[in-house]
Amino acid sequence: MNKKLIILFITIFILLTAGTVVALTPLGNTIEMFLFGQNLKKYHTEKGAVIATINGTAIYESQIKAEKEALKLTKKGLREQYENEEWPEEVKKQMEIDLNRSDKTDDEILSDIILNEVLWQESCQKGFNISEEESFLEAKKEMETLKNLLNSKNADEQKSAERNYALLKEFMKGYGFSEDEYIKEILTPMTQKNKAYIKLYENFVNNLPETEKENADTLFDKYTDELVNHAKISR
Repeated sequence: MNKKLIILFITIFILLTAGTVVALTPLGNTIEMFLFGQNLKKYHTEKGAVIATINGTAIYESQIKAEKEALKLTKKGLREQYENEEWPEEVKKQMEIDLNRSDKTDDEILSDIILNEVLWQESCQKGFNISEEESFLEAKKEMETLKNLLNSKNADEQKSAERNYALLKEFMKGYGFSEDEYIKEILTPMTQKNKAYIKLYENFVNNLPETEKENADTLFDKYTDELVNHAKISR
């Protein structure tokens, strides 16, 4: 999978709530997740000034604040994993690189948001977006997968699921979501966008000549850069 696309997925998680990230990694503690839920609700309702537009779609100041806060939690969770769990040497080296990387500036965060929006628009134009109904069903499956792990026969797996689900419940409590509302308002649009991005990437790779497919990631980076360069962006 293309590295830029993976980064984009992480950004989508962050922009929407960091919900799936919570399902994958331990982000902080329950109090921090409760407060993040409260803050994210505020960011969603008090959008602030428009700081950019992409082909007419507005990007708000609150989106920068939301992602910055989620990035901080994500980095803290990564550090906890690095210090408290065993990892293959290759993975550990990558974690060290990520932990030592400087925090993103507001301009860098905005560039990530612009990339996300441009690729979402391109995916929709090419017909790669799945319906809300299909996305909702997929989102429900994601939640059920996490909840099923609560009864795992693997003790470590069960323990991890219990912690992650507890964090997720605190986030929902902070935001004021029921579980059904969280699935509908957060997981569903996140799933819809992720599926669209995957289809866009796969379509790009499938249309490359066989001789160029080994360079697919580099070529996809150039493709996404061109999309951003040709978009009508004001900032």
